[in-house]
Amino acid sequence: MLNLLKRQLSGTALDYPARWVHAYLTAHTGALYDVYALELIRRCLRADSACVDVGSHKGSFLRHFARLAPQGSHYAFEPIPHLARQLRQEFGGRPRITVVAAALGSQDGDATFQHVVTNPAYSGLRRRSYAKRDERIEEIKVQVVRLDSARDPHARVDLIKIDVEGGELGVLEGGLETLRRWQPLVIFEHGLGGADHYGTTPMQVHQLLAGACGLEVFPLKGWPRYAETQPLSQDAFCAHFYEARDFYFIAASPSLRATLGR
Repeated sequence: MLNLLKRQLSGTALDYPARWVHAYLTAHTGALYDVYALELIRRCLRADSACVDVGSHKGSFLRHFARLAPQGSHYAFEPIPHLARQLRQEFGGRPRITVVAAALGSQDGDATFQHVVTNPAYSGLRRRSYAKRDERIEEIKVQVVRLDSARDPHARVDLIKIDVEGGELGVLEGGLETLRRWQPLVIFEHGLGGADHYGTTPMQVHQLLAGACGLEVFPLKGWPRYAETQPLSQDAFCAHFYEARDFYFIAASPSLRATLGR
């Protein structure tokens, strides 16, 4: 019954208050951060905003992109075949939405993907730490594409949401031209148990976002005080990662950051 209700409310105007109630009643960290992310999306998107949903899963964020920015062009990337098919069935008739059945990474090609059958949200290009020891995992072959090659990097993008269970750096490296050119708001998960299984470091992520792309990094739970607080330094971002203080972050341009605090 709960799953059916969540499905019916997903992407609607009632989704946001329903998530607040669920997060409050369950004290579920992931649910609370989804609420933070949706509030940011509501505050930032215009009718013609262009969004990218990386790790679209069942399309909960994509529905909000379509509702809040109906005149924008949106891309959704989902490598799990049956989930990509479901997204195409739901959004295939909308010319402004493109569903790509692929994972995003730093290079174009094929890869072995770890499909966590018992908990698909934990799926990724590499195995990660799982809350349950008995998760059933199937290795499948998937296409991997760079964001810069999958969509025109000269086409504006305003927001990128990344949920790839540890492969964040590869996604960012593959979209470097897009990030540099447009400086979109980036909402991303990055934490122990996921990213450390990819042989990457939070220092690399911070250097790419802040150094190469000129973005400022904040904990997601910091809104709506971004205009009043200092962005995370490289050392502070690494401390948040290694001390497991936060798993969800945003990267924003200084100009956008100022508007988020209003």
